[in-house]
Amino acid sequence: MKKNSIVHQFVTLCLLIAIFLTGCAIEEATPEATPTLPSTRTPTASPSPTITPSPTITPTPLPTETPTSTPTPAPLEPAQIFSSISPSIAFIDTPAGSGSGILIEGNYVLTNAHVVWPFEAVRIVFPNGEEYLETEVANVDLMADLAVLGPIETELEPQSLTDGESLVIGSNVYLIGYPGEFESFPQPTITQGLISRLREWEALDITYFQSDASIAGGQSGGALVSERGEIIGVSGFFFTEADFALVASAIDIKARAEGLVAGEDVSGLGTWRLPTDKPGLNAENVLIDNYWDTAAFIINEPGQTELAIQVDSEIDISLLVTSIYGDEIIFANETAEGEESGEATLFLNAPHFVQIEKYTFASELIRIDSSHPLIPYSENRDQKLVQVGDTVQSMIDYPGDFDRFPIFLDAGEVINLQLESILIDPLVSIVPDRNFRDEEYLFDDDSGGGLFGLDAEFTYEAPESGRYNILVWDALGEQYGGYTLTVSETYEGAPTPMAPPPTPTPSLTEFGEMATFLDPFGDFSLQYPAEWASIEVGALSPDDTCVQALACFEKGDEIFMFILEGDLTGYEDDITIEEITEELSQALAVDGVTTISQEVREVDRNLEIGVIYLDDSTIDGTAVSTVYLGDTFFILSIYVIDNGIYEEVAPIIEYSINSFRLQ
Repeated sequence: MKKNSIVHQFVTLCLLIAIFLTGCAIEEATPEATPTLPSTRTPTASPSPTITPSPTITPTPLPTETPTSTPTPAPLEPAQIFSSISPSIAFIDTPAGSGSGILIEGNYVLTNAHVVWPFEAVRIVFPNGEEYLETEVANVDLMADLAVLGPIETELEPQSLTDGESLVIGSNVYLIGYPGEFESFPQPTITQGLISRLREWEALDITYFQSDASIAGGQSGGALVSERGEIIGVSGFFFTEADFALVASAIDIKARAEGLVAGEDVSGLGTWRLPTDKPGLNAENVLIDNYWDTAAFIINEPGQTELAIQVDSEIDISLLVTSIYGDEIIFANETAEGEESGEATLFLNAPHFVQIEKYTFASELIRIDSSHPLIPYSENRDQKLVQVGDTVQSMIDYPGDFDRFPIFLDAGEVINLQLESILIDPLVSIVPDRNFRDEEYLFDDDSGGGLFGLDAEFTYEAPESGRYNILVWDALGEQYGGYTLTVSETYEGAPTPMAPPPTPTPSLTEFGEMATFLDPFGDFSLQYPAEWASIEVGALSPDDTCVQALACFEKGDEIFMFILEGDLTGYEDDITIEEITEELSQALAVDGVTTISQEVREVDRNLEIGVIYLDDSTIDGTAVSTVYLGDTFFILSIYVIDNGIYEEVAPIIEYSINSFRLQ
């Protein structure tokens, strides 16, 4: 039996009905103190001459030379330290904020990546008034949060990066930078604190000094200086609630800084530059294939730009516009299909990001119209197939971005996932690469500890053999930057394996074993014969009638079942189940298809559905269509049965129809 005639009509009708129904700088850094080690040497006394009792007088031995200790340099006064270091500390001014930097060898300025990204040129000012209006951002490391600017032409003395990790806990340190500055030509500040402890970031083998030195926004990229006037760290992160900061050890980041100056991709993440030099379009048609795919664009317009943007689709989609700091400028998700739009003022003089997501597994063409050019943005780092034993370094490219890594697992296979980063709050999840139930989506946010206690880790047991998606996010959707994902076998002491609840066991009925389909959005359930085979749905569906489906099932060429769910959010007009059943019946009455009967029936405690029986002479089959109308969603389904077996399976179809339940 060929099912395509009635099903294609039904799919078209479903879409028409859906249209009808709905038409309706992390700025703080920590200063650290470098303790001066006291000398432990003490001078030894010279021995006195010894006279032996003998008539012969022996010469008096010469005194042994007293050893002298090499004096440890005395600690410098804070004023001396400031006078020595501050002339080489730069104030960095960007269109979106400010930070600090250190003049290093080659006349480059070393700072944090989050101070300057995504800009390609920034303004630099030194305490003596030297100003460099368009200093090139030469290179960026979005794994270790480093950047180098320049080179610049200056007679100022560059500073060296020194090893301070041997300093004892409790040593005094000083932080020099430009916290909380609003002046155009500011002077740097100095604050004092202690080295409280050392923390290790094993992923990149970088030590961080923890200090209580007082800092504020704008200090990122400043210098942590020891009592001997040596730069031992580059500031970056401050924990407001705990009132301490973490500062990267200068000696540990020195090689990465030198690599950045040499033009190397020290992060291994590829280009850090946004494609702002590429032409953009005010109107665009974009195809989104996979459920997890998004369409992303850059709007590179000056501050105070008035933006109006609109997207159109036949499926449920959302529109999001954010700043480089993750601020939500526009969010629209008002309809189940059709237009989503918004207007707003772009306050930052910086690139903004446009993201379009869809909420079905169907491949969909989406229309975008904007008052200002949209530059397509694509990345090639994610969607890489991984396997157990792999360690991947990748990047959240912009606030709200996420990465997907497919992996094949066997039923019962147990793996461990670890996600580490210093620039994002890592969240890792895993889900089967198919239409999944909510309870099958498992994730972890902060179980991995790490430098800030924010890393993610969990152990997962695959419930079935097949392909899965490992997903990587920033937990709040506000940050960007590199991370390390490790996929390994489980180990002693690893978290207890997590696994989604098993698919419900088939229930034994008078018609044999029945399986239960659970709506992935948690709205309803429906039973069907366990022997019916599930057909893959969505963009990967081998059957084009299943592209828009929640689920498809079949029994050979004799029976086909199709389920579709639509969103009624925002629909204001009232329509009854009787009216929609009549509309559906009339719409299906096309050439070769005859309505046998229709009714509205109660299936469970005042739960009503519309049921329509149709004869399709073009395929010599009988179709049974059902519709449920909820407050915010509707369910459409169809059973197509070969006439040769219809009388035999009719009781099973009736059982399935009557098993419809709300969750």
